[in-house]
Amino acid sequence: MRSRDYEGMNAKHTALPLLVAVLPILAAAIGCAAGHGDDATSSTQPLSAAECATATPWATWTAYSVGQLVTYSGTTYQCVQAHTSEPGWTPDAVPALWEPVQCASGGSSGSSSSSGSSSSSGGSSGSSGSGGGSSSGGSSSSGGSSGSSSGGSTCNASAWVYMGSNASACDGNLGESCGWTTDDEGQGYHCQTVSWGTGCEPGGTTCPGGSTSSSSGSSSSGSSSSGSSSSGSSSSGSSSGSSSGGTGNAPAGLVFSPYKDTSINMNWNTNMITTLVPGSATPLASDLIASGGKAITLAFATGECGSENWAGVQGAAMATANVSTLSQAGVQYIISTGGAAGSFTCGTDAGMSTFIDRWSSSGLIGVDFDIEAGQSQSVIQDLVSRIQTAHGSYPGLRFSLTIATLANNNGAGTAQSLGSGVEDSLNVYGDNVIAAVKSTFGSTWPSFVTVDLMTMDFGSASDGVCVVSGGSCEMGQSALQAAYNLHDHWGVPYSNIELTPMIGQNDNPAEQFTLADADTVAHFAISQGLAGVHYWSYDRDIDCAAGSASATCNSMGSGYAGPHGFLKRFLGDGL
Repeated sequence: MRSRDYEGMNAKHTALPLLVAVLPILAAAIGCAAGHGDDATSSTQPLSAAECATATPWATWTAYSVGQLVTYSGTTYQCVQAHTSEPGWTPDAVPALWEPVQCASGGSSGSSSSSGSSSSSGGSSGSSGSGGGSSSGGSSSSGGSSGSSSGGSTCNASAWVYMGSNASACDGNLGESCGWTTDDEGQGYHCQTVSWGTGCEPGGTTCPGGSTSSSSGSSSSGSSSSGSSSSGSSSSGSSSGSSSGGTGNAPAGLVFSPYKDTSINMNWNTNMITTLVPGSATPLASDLIASGGKAITLAFATGECGSENWAGVQGAAMATANVSTLSQAGVQYIISTGGAAGSFTCGTDAGMSTFIDRWSSSGLIGVDFDIEAGQSQSVIQDLVSRIQTAHGSYPGLRFSLTIATLANNNGAGTAQSLGSGVEDSLNVYGDNVIAAVKSTFGSTWPSFVTVDLMTMDFGSASDGVCVVSGGSCEMGQSALQAAYNLHDHWGVPYSNIELTPMIGQNDNPAEQFTLADADTVAHFAISQGLAGVHYWSYDRDIDCAAGSASATCNSMGSGYAGPHGFLKRFLGDGL
């Protein structure tokens, strides 16, 4: 088998602006004393229950000071080196930055004693998150406890802390919404622990450990990690932004939903997802519906599930700002994770429930895992395992695994089935994805899991990578060939295969996905009964001068397709 260098859909990549500013490398973490073991044990004296109650869930892009406490995967950790967190630098993975601590009430796993946990009305006394022990009055969630009855901070999910000129207004109110004027209400500011003490900062989660006076829909420490809830409370003790009523149901048959890079043209003051395709900043939901679309794939959430972020915006704040707008407009949406610029990991079922619950509404129809950032086999297996459990709690959702592909063929000018002997078109990450699905679900492919092939940026044109026409990769036919190869080599049913091309100019200067290619892909998808068609990306669906690939236009020349030209072409083809 030939050795192949897959740039694969890494076009979601150079055509993208940098999602977030790259933080300085944590050089201080290199060469630090290695006295902190990998297991969740600590050599320090147990902390008091009141101290442990101040721990907040670990999150990315957060400045942590020495001594600060966080919870992660059911364990409480103390910061031993000041730093700003990054995706992948989780407390359990970087002992040079964090050490697990023991809490006086017993264990470092964040379990709560009967005197330390506070359950909201309707909390289920028997359920618990990962590692949380239940008491007769309520159980702890995987997010750690908030609000100790013995003197710790309390949190009211309905409260709004007015800062005014009082820099200490957040003291004792961690997790509550806050601001300086009424204009700040609903903008995602929360009282949080910062380097100088407590402060009102953007992002964060409303009462991550549970509310002592919860309103309908707020989280409570009695919520179930499996995704079930009482009185509207979400799992893992969090999920601001989720609506009551659960998720929607994925439609039977093909789903057509362009990818929307949420960081492009977003209103950073409100975290509202917007677009400039119609000519001026417009909420995505209203623009999509006005243009005839029905569904969208939102990209990308990165980091660990339950403490994920969207280009630096914390997961709860992102959901809060957009769920109601999308659902009220009648938009069906898929939440996508990972991408080329970041990795999404999910070590616990409770964390996955927290992630999904944030976005729960009648419009949520699926979760997408874009695997192209060098995830290990164990990380990929964890994601597939989370899918297995999540399907039981959210049976209406579809789960897609998005991977890079080639379109190797026999030199013909059009795509065709080459039988089971066709060479594998996937790279090692794709192979690991298929292996994880087969090892988890057995020989019968699960109906609710799809494989989405990124049919773009194939590379130097040859029959080993794409269908060639005129010395270049013929993008429409190459997309079809990739689908044939996945079905023939791996046995994935066509009804579980999806295609995602990159509209217009690809990163490879020789590759262009045209309107005619859109026709080719749409007709094939319908005739073969594919699970879905998408494209990268919504904000590129507007004309601009021909040239290099851009994140905000198709680079096919002025007057080529017009605003929403590819969207309307796919819709006109019957998608």
